[in-house]
Amino acid sequence: MIIAVDPSYTKNIGISWLDQKGIHFNSIVLDKADKDLDTRDLQHIAFKVFSFICGLNPQMNSILAVEGQFFGVNKIMTMRLIEVRALLQGMVIAKYPSMKVVTVNPISWQSKVLNAYKIKSEEIKKLSIKYASDLTGKKVTEDESDAICILKYIEKNGNK
Repeated sequence: MIIAVDPSYTKNIGISWLDQKGIHFNSIVLDKADKDLDTRDLQHIAFKVFSFICGLNPQMNSILAVEGQFFGVNKIMTMRLIEVRALLQGMVIAKYPSMKVVTVNPISWQSKVLNAYKIKSEEIKKLSIKYASDLTGKKVTEDESDAICILKYIEKNGNK
């Protein structure tokens, strides 16, 4: 099984997984309290994703791929996303020590899956949604589409 996560703490979290039945995807909906600066609990957000992953019942040799972060203009947002990713990865490693846990650079999956090089993020979002919708034959959100693209990156390139 391959599980891919597009982490967030300001909007819903995209998750996709590949099993014997094919590709599946979903959004992990964050509560209003999760999105509010005054009540946000990053550990709680990571635990929501972890609980979802546990419900998938991953087996030995499964892979968890979590999107890494751009070091962009908003340093606080970047650090919080890194914290959510690190908490999630730690929880998964503690529960499933045989699972391979990898961080996927956004530029890597965007270039390998979407053939997107040096284009604006709005264009990448459109390409990601179109690719994932075409692949699954279903309507997908931006977060779900990124998770599907990360999954396809791991499927094509291994856990590099």
